[in-house]
Amino acid sequence: MNYSIIKRNDRIAAIDLGSNNCRLIIVEIVGCNYKIIHMSSELINLGENLVYSNEFTKNKIRKVVEFFQYAAKKINDFKVSKYRFVATEACRQSINSDHLINEIFKKTNLNLEIISPREEARLCIKSCPVNRNDNINFDIIFDIGGGSTEIIFINEFNDFNFFSIPYGVVNLSEKIDVFNKKKVLDNIDYEIAKNTKQIVKKKTNNVIGSCGTVTTLCAVFQKLNSYKKEKVDEYLMSFKDLMLTSKFVQNMSDYEKGKHPCIGIKRKKLLSNGILILEAISKNYEIKKILVSDAGIKEGIIRDMIN
Repeated sequence: MNYSIIKRNDRIAAIDLGSNNCRLIIVEIVGCNYKIIHMSSELINLGENLVYSNEFTKNKIRKVVEFFQYAAKKINDFKVSKYRFVATEACRQSINSDHLINEIFKKTNLNLEIISPREEARLCIKSCPVNRNDNINFDIIFDIGGGSTEIIFINEFNDFNFFSIPYGVVNLSEKIDVFNKKKVLDNIDYEIAKNTKQIVKKKTNNVIGSCGTVTTLCAVFQKLNSYKKEKVDEYLMSFKDLMLTSKFVQNMSDYEKGKHPCIGIKRKKLLSNGILILEAISKNYEIKKILVSDAGIKEGIIRDMIN
């Protein structure tokens, strides 16, 4: 795709097919920025059962294809000129990802690419407000995804180091079921500590949290009556408050989590898993402040295409 020919008023689209959600964004170019004209998301839970079977079921493939058929209609309706659709950890793990990609193309004529962990980290950086706060430097981003967790170290001149561990909010329960909780959590802590020591980096006090775990905890902390992106995105909070909020959520009953307006039945288990990974991260870094980012890979793709 030739990004250089994107011009004012062009409409471009991105899809992020993750282990949990499939997200579509369509924007219109306005100068060096963009305005969102359509967003949609489907909770497909593509990474479910991969620990056991290592392949997508026919039902999961059908759901993904149906979402891409919906996306194809929106692309046509909004006269989108360019797009980039990517898949991450679930498709990197599954043994029948090629079949999924072929089915999508056969039914929609749309291309889906499986990106590497490094490309995922690069797009995550693109999406985050790394240089949008003049008073505070943020040099670590963490992204707790559905099938993996990325910890990204921002260096000078837009360079970065990162590592990825194959634990996320979707597959954590399955790995605990197979190996037991203590072994899995100890291994997460070990992987984070080992990989961090291998990356030469000064200590950090300020990080960016770019994941549903952090955005949900931020919404709970603010006592919002419903999740509001504009109240959460780029919200600066102390890391102590974030962890106190996570303890508050852990002490809630399943019923209370299901009824909470910012958690709900579908996300309560995912949030509980995300908190366990967040706790492992907190043990390895001395963090004072966290900037919450509601943007994701799809926004990173859009910014990458523009810039």
